[in-house]
Formats: sequence, structure tokens, C-alpha cells
Amino acid sequence: MLTGRRTQLRFNDSESNWIPIDNGIGRGDPLSMIAYLVYCADLIDLANPRNSETALAFVDDTAYITVGKSFEETHAKLKDMMEHPNGAFQWSREHNSKFEVSKFTLMDFSRNQLRERPTLTIQSTQIKPAEHHRFLGILVDHELTWKKHAGIAIAKGTEYVLQL
Repeated sequence: MLTGRRTQLRFNDSESNWIPIDNGIGRGDPLSMIAYLVYCADLIDLANPRNSETALAFVDDTAYITVGKSFEETHAKLKDMMEHPNGAFQWSREHNSKFEVSKFTLMDFSRNQLRERPTLTIQSTQIKPAEHHRFLGILVDHELTWKKHAGIAIAKGTEYVLQL
């Protein structure tokens, strides 16, 4: 339960007095993860499998995945998932859950090292493709070789063995 906390409501130019909170789910409560998954279910449902789109999520980490013949095609699908009416940005506004676009990561998967990976522009923010990104504890690289993740796992294992 939340105790000793307070909140304030703001609508347009109006602001309420501070309101004490004496109920709800506290951060770290195991139920809060399940409640947040229910809260974000519509965000996950934005992906259209018939358009080669899918979404992965756990608590507040979400990944949109698209498949296409070119990076330009997949970027267009991602942009549409975010910006179209009833898309992710509309969900964000309606649920008062603002996205930090500057923290978005773009991964273009291809084993072709010479293939150019263009940037993606979402809401006037340019997102450059990353060579690797950690998602839910797994380090994924843009060539799907898993070398960086395996290297980290081996280093951790070696450290534990040396401690023994």
C-alpha cells in the first residue's frame, strides 16, 4: 500500500491542492508488474501480425518488431505504428505515459556488414541504428551473432569461478 505519499492534479491551467494517497500499489510490489502489463495491453495490441509486425513487452520495456524487404520498409512500418491515429503516441497521450523518444533504440538486423542502415525520424527526432542494445537483460547485436552477449556471460561466469 502507498502511505505517506501525495499527488496533485493538473488540467489545462488549473491545479488542485495536494491530495494524500493512502491506497494503491507501491513500487516494487509484485502485483504492480502484472497491473502494468494489463495497463499496457493496448500498446502491445497495436502491432498487426498480418503486416509482419509484432511487439514484445515486460513491465515498462516494449519493443516493436517489423519485417520487410528493406530497412526503409521496416522503418515506415515502425513510424506508422507510432504515429498513425490510434497509434502508440495517441496511446501515450491518452494514458498519460509520455515516451522519451530520445531513449528509443533502432536495431536494423542484417548479417550484411556493407548494407547501409539509415536513420529513422519519429516526431522530428532522428534515431540512428544501434550496433547492439540490451533488452530484458539480453544484449542483442544488429547481426544476430550473440558474440557480445556470450562474451559478457563468459566474463561473469569466469568471475564467479575465480571467486570460488
